[in-house]
Amino acid sequence: MERTTLNIQIKIVWFLLLTASLLLVCMPRFNRHDWGPIGRLTGKDDQSTGMGNDSARYITYVHYLRGNARFDDLRFPSAYRPLVPMLAMLLPFEAMTSINIVNFLSLLTTAILLYHLLYFIGFSFHYAILGSFMFIVSFPTFYYGTVGYVDPVLILFLTMGLYFLFKKKWAYLILTVMFGYLVKETIVILIPVSVTFLILNREPWKLKSAMLLIVYLSTMLFLRFIFRDVTGTSYLQISLRSFLSNLRVRALLSVVLTFGIPGLLSIFFLLRYPVIFNGMNKPVPFSLLFSLVEGILLSMALSCYSMFSAHTDGRFIWPSYPFSIPLSLWALEHLKSRRTGYI
Repeated sequence: MERTTLNIQIKIVWFLLLTASLLLVCMPRFNRHDWGPIGRLTGKDDQSTGMGNDSARYITYVHYLRGNARFDDLRFPSAYRPLVPMLAMLLPFEAMTSINIVNFLSLLTTAILLYHLLYFIGFSFHYAILGSFMFIVSFPTFYYGTVGYVDPVLILFLTMGLYFLFKKKWAYLILTVMFGYLVKETIVILIPVSVTFLILNREPWKLKSAMLLIVYLSTMLFLRFIFRDVTGTSYLQISLRSFLSNLRVRALLSVVLTFGIPGLLSIFFLLRYPVIFNGMNKPVPFSLLFSLVEGILLSMALSCYSMFSAHTDGRFIWPSYPFSIPLSLWALEHLKSRRTGYI
């Protein structure tokens, strides 16, 4: 009984530390206030290039839902992403602040859920906590976390989907894909990852895969019907002009910084995979490993695609985090075991 109480107290302390760390990381950029010299390095200098357009459109969306803007003020593709503005609409704050409160709570929930995901797939308490801190104390959480975007909520749904996939909670996974699409269409990453996981586990995959695809496409078609008169820039169009415009130092640097330590450690894991895998105390199923690698590759493909179709930045590679953090922790475990002589 005393040990159980102590464990609960330890978890509460770590939860408070996670919350405090997230506050410290997010506050300098909260609502794009950009304290002190940060403003010279961040979005304040990017308004003329269009970097702030996405957040402005989500703010307009909240105003529309509150009855303070017209339907004609909505733009594609942000109009197809109603969930975050709907949640922000319910809060009694200015639109930008409401969106970022939703984002902050989503980031905190992601860190907690990531801990449970890592613990479930076999990491110790300390490594699972380390994975949560790797997510919180990172460039994308600082730079994109609370500046009016919807990507933090997308990362939450991706992490949630991965958790339900590995726990084989199919109904919850299907709901995650449906509601995830209401956040951002990038939730599609979960579908091929789920299909691969099912096939490699030799489970009946056709019906479950079909249901995931049907839910995704049905949600997409419903939203496109509702907002069929909305205009805007289509990300389905690719062009060399977009690619050339994205060859900016700041854009490329943001992609590299967002890929970050988890991404680099994941590459190290892949290069050392035979040694690391054979040295694991509890070998991880290949289906799980391959699904994580596939998620990273799909995120990288999305980032490459954005170079030809959008005003790219690190947000397009950020979805790799739920997949790269477990791989990076295995890499760290290997480095520690090699240093101590236990391989």
